[in-house]
Amino acid sequence: MKNYLLIFLLIFLTFCLGLTACQKKAREGMHFNKGTWSEAQALAKKEGKLIFVDVYTVWCGPCKMMEESTFADPKVGEYFNAKFINFRLDAEKGEGFELANKYNVQAVPNLLFIDEAGDLVHRAEGFLSSEELLKVAEMALEQKD
Repeated sequence: MKNYLLIFLLIFLTFCLGLTACQKKAREGMHFNKGTWSEAQALAKKEGKLIFVDVYTVWCGPCKMMEESTFADPKVGEYFNAKFINFRLDAEKGEGFELANKYNVQAVPNLLFIDEAGDLVHRAEGFLSSEELLKVAEMALEQKD
């Protein structure tokens, strides 16, 4: 009986430690604005930042890979959380469908950098690694200035 209790305790602790590490990684990555598009634009205007928009679909494999790796990267999170208003749109639902049409999104993932007036500053398509996304972000900021 003691052996079963010990095994259960070890499994439980392993699970809890793994869960804590996942939660920590999620906190360190990119934080996406949970409000509406108009709220994101107002915040961008107030803070003088570009809006980074991740246009995705639920069935898109590369979109999921970016969410799990690129957007969860602490370096990407630190950079994007400081310099952009981060926003996500499902290109097939509600407000996302309208904005995907407005910005002529033809493929996902589609990564848009938009100013507070709603003008497209820069765009990238397809899966990007952390390093690639950081380079694209730098180009977008240079084009803004």
